[in-house]
Formats: sequence, C-alpha cells, structure tokens
Amino acid sequence: MQSIAVFIPIYNGESYLRSTLQSILDQTYEHFTVYCVNDSSTDSSLHIINEFSKIDSRIIVFTKEQGGSTAKSWNFVLPKIKEDFVFYMSQDDLLSPDVFEKMIERQAETDSDCILPDMVLYHVDEKDNEIICGLNGDQSVILTGIQAFQKSLQWQIHGFALRKTDLYHDEHFFEDAYDTDDYMSRKLFYKCKKVAFSTGSFFYRQDNPGAITKTFGIKNYYSLSTSLRIYSLILQSDQLKRERKNWFSYMIKTYTRASRNFRINKGITTTHEKKEVEKFLKQTRHRLLRLLFSAGNLSAKAYWLKEIYFSKIYKIKL
Repeated sequence: MQSIAVFIPIYNGESYLRSTLQSILDQTYEHFTVYCVNDSSTDSSLHIINEFSKIDSRIIVFTKEQGGSTAKSWNFVLPKIKEDFVFYMSQDDLLSPDVFEKMIERQAETDSDCILPDMVLYHVDEKDNEIICGLNGDQSVILTGIQAFQKSLQWQIHGFALRKTDLYHDEHFFEDAYDTDDYMSRKLFYKCKKVAFSTGSFFYRQDNPGAITKTFGIKNYYSLSTSLRIYSLILQSDQLKRERKNWFSYMIKTYTRASRNFRINKGITTTHEKKEVEKFLKQTRHRLLRLLFSAGNLSAKAYWLKEIYFSKIYKIKL
C-alpha cells in the first residue's frame, strides 16, 4: 500500500490542534504517518501532540529550536520522510474523512505526480464557504507540470496537494521569507509530468486571526524575494512568455506597495529593522531594474518607455 507523510509545522497552535489531529485520525485511508514539528511552542501545543502520539503511534513528535518559519521546519523534517507521498497542512486546517483515500485512488488511476483535492476556504461560522474544485470546477482534467505552474500563478489551482516524495529530492526551502512555500509549491508543479484532481476536501481555515498570513510585520517585506524566485522559474520556459510580463508587473506593484508601507513604518518596530528593510528594498529595486533592462530584443525607445512606466506610473525613485 502507498504510504503518506503528513507534515504539520506547529507553533502555539493549542486553539485548533485537537480538531486538526482528529481530522487526520478519522481518515478512511490508514497508511500514513504524521510528522508534527514543534517549533518550541510556549503554550500547550507540545502537550496536545504528545497526548495524541500516545493514542496513535502514527503520530511522531519532534521539537526543535525555535526558527520562526515554516521553511526551517520543512528543512528539518524532509530528511526524515520515507513515505511514498507527502501532504502538508497547517496546525489549524481540517480534512474530510475520505480525502486521503480519494487522492490515493486518483493517483493510481492517473499515475500523476501530484493530486489536488477540493479546497474549502473555511470559516467556521459560515454555511456557504467558497470551494476551489478542480480546474474551474472540472475534476477530470489532467494538467502537465507547466500548465499547473501557469494556473498556480494566480491561484486558479491551489497548492495543498498530495505529492510524490521524489519531487522533494535535493530540494531546500529558502529560509529568508515567510512565504517561501509559495515558491516551492510552484517549483514542484514545474517538476511534475502530470497533475490531477480528486474529490475529498481540504479545509483551509480563514478565520484564525493569529495565522501568519493574517498578520503584517517585517516578514511581509521579504516576500519580494519569493516573487523574484517565482519570476526566475517563469523565465525558464518559452511557454510562459505572456506570464513574464504579467508577473513582472505584479512584482513592480508589490514593490511599490512595500515602499509605501515602509514610508509609514508599517510593521517595523525598531531602528535596526528599519535599516535592514531599507537595505533590502534598495537591493530589490536594483534587481528589478536589472531585470527591466535585461531584455536584449527591446529597442532603445522601448527601454525609455519602460523607464517612464516604472518611475512615473508607479512613482518609484530611480
């Protein structure tokens, strides 16, 4: 039987952990191991996962020195994973009881490298949660890796997937941005030969005010690094020429928004943080400018038009 490694990075997740772990133990498909990586939580999270590990030996608990990012927990756990497939979920997410079974069945039917279940944008107090189902509602479609990568750029498909463990071979998560998993999700799509969809639901919690995606801090500035890395993937394929323009425009807008936030010190609490963010934004601006002028097939006139677009429309000081 095919085995699944379920990876959950944990930090102060006591409010949701019991429900999350129970939704895993309620699976109709039993061949899985849960890797709980506790990032030195200061609440009762460790007590909860230890309690569950005593009930079910498929739950394995690790505690590491606090690293402050999911990427560091990924790099900690990847060498330990021996199962056939990997499924990632946060400490507050939930699963329908059949989701592992349905993903494994679909993988066997299609011989795909990656299987995406339905994703429910979950609010506990809402009855009609939005559902991302297949590609535009079509669960029968099978995508190439490049197609899946392309659809993921605007999140037409989501990134919470059952993936072959081999896809992670020789991969290392960058630890300089809180959303580096957004880059890795796209890169893993890129490496796939086939990506398919299944029934069964993954409940992506939207109503946790303490979730890292719901707070703004210094971490948000460094997400520009993730955007630049995704752009580097786009440049690798001639099939993605249209996406180059769209993603570059997105990066400019993201940089502009970050610059505006910096001017009002949003998320910055110390003088040291301010200096570090300022340095990072200057380096990012220079990288964007180099990319802007690197297209050798552009005429001199086009270069100047691009410069005006960059500096005037988006009010970036060159």
